[in-house]
Amino acid sequence: MAEAYRTIPLHSSQWPALVVRIGENPPTFAVDTALCFGYGPSAGTYGGLRDVSLDIMHAAGIGPIIAWVDDHLFIRIPCNQIHKYNTTHSRQATTIQANGGPLQDGGRIWFKGQCLADGTHEEFAEDCCFPIQEMTTTSGFAFSFEHINVISDQLGIPWEPTKDTPFSSKPTFMGFEWDLENKTIMLTRGKCDKYLSAIKEWSKSAKYTLEDVQKLHGRLSHASLVIPEGNAYLTSLQAMLGIFGSNPFMSHTPPCSLTADLQWWSHTLTSSPPVPIPHHIHSLDLDAFSDASSSFGLAVTIGNRWRAWRLHKDWKRDERDIGWAKSVAFEYY
Repeated sequence: MAEAYRTIPLHSSQWPALVVRIGENPPTFAVDTALCFGYGPSAGTYGGLRDVSLDIMHAAGIGPIIAWVDDHLFIRIPCNQIHKYNTTHSRQATTIQANGGPLQDGGRIWFKGQCLADGTHEEFAEDCCFPIQEMTTTSGFAFSFEHINVISDQLGIPWEPTKDTPFSSKPTFMGFEWDLENKTIMLTRGKCDKYLSAIKEWSKSAKYTLEDVQKLHGRLSHASLVIPEGNAYLTSLQAMLGIFGSNPFMSHTPPCSLTADLQWWSHTLTSSPPVPIPHHIHSLDLDAFSDASSSFGLAVTIGNRWRAWRLHKDWKRDERDIGWAKSVAFEYY
């Protein structure tokens, strides 16, 4: 959306919190009468209005829709798949209602679907109550930008046209490029360049504030969502976050290990390949177990079959412990 927060007027009872002095002689003041960034309740207030607008669009037959703050991703269903989709949609709605409807984890609202093979549940961003409608379109899909705009214009939602992306099988959302045909995801080239620039800028100083560390850590944490091995190279930044303690405004020298971590990030972000989009797979219970005993040895059971080995009398040399023995048993398993 264009200037999302600024489109929401504040009740007059909130104006005293947003008085700004703009002149000295004579003293002159201005009142900000619209929602603004930096005001504590802004995100929650905007989120409430956004969710209502999504419900209205869902009720009109548009969807699925995924939104993060003011960023919206509209997904189109091919017309020849609408009936099949709505059948599945209806079944999911029944399960969601049986599981308690909307659930909340912190600031996140989600909906619980059926239990999967690994014991987790499907997670949805909507309650799946409204079916997709086939609208008048020549594209072969359920709806178009024009159908979205008819509703958003009535609601007074101003889109930012320069950020519109045509419908495709490779949409960009939350800084990631989603390849829906090959089921892969990667950080956009723009994000990679932005994070590389941040690392380069970091190298120009010897000491950093808490805000400096938080910014770089936040950016690389975002990248680690699609570069999972990067979590191992965030530890130096995380250790530095704990240095500030009761002096959050004092600059500090980073740990020596951070240089190598940032070199790894620079190399990785220069050529970050796509990775598979995580998905649930059916598991097969082999009824298999492995364990180790320091006083006896290793054992493996699979169904009604088993095998065991005694540990060598000198197995504890080279700083080996029971963890090593259990790992060997797991490797045999």
